[in-house]
Amino acid sequence: MKPFSEYPQYDALGLAQLVRSGEVLAGEFLDAIITKAVQQAPFTPIANITGQPAMSVPLYWSDDGLPHGAQFMAATGNDRLLFQLAAQLEQAEPWKHRMPPLCNQ
Repeated sequence: MKPFSEYPQYDALGLAQLVRSGEVLAGEFLDAIITKAVQQAPFTPIANITGQPAMSVPLYWSDDGLPHGAQFMAATGNDRLLFQLAAQLEQAEPWKHRMPPLCNQ
């Protein structure tokens, strides 16, 4: 079996097929996928793993018009609090009318 690091050109589906074929250890594959996910979106997996309600709202916009989300989490079962917060944030900084330039083409 080759180590996972010898397959940098493969996407997740290709690596999953290598795991099924026995060419790559499943544990090493999962570690790499989890590491990559946490590096790219460090807070989202926490909500997903714990089952806590969370939301990302576009509170900031780059100079080229792309939204930057701010993530908020609440205690388990407290989804209502997030909806209330989202309503207040939308009222203070409306984003419903904003559309990234990529969507306007």
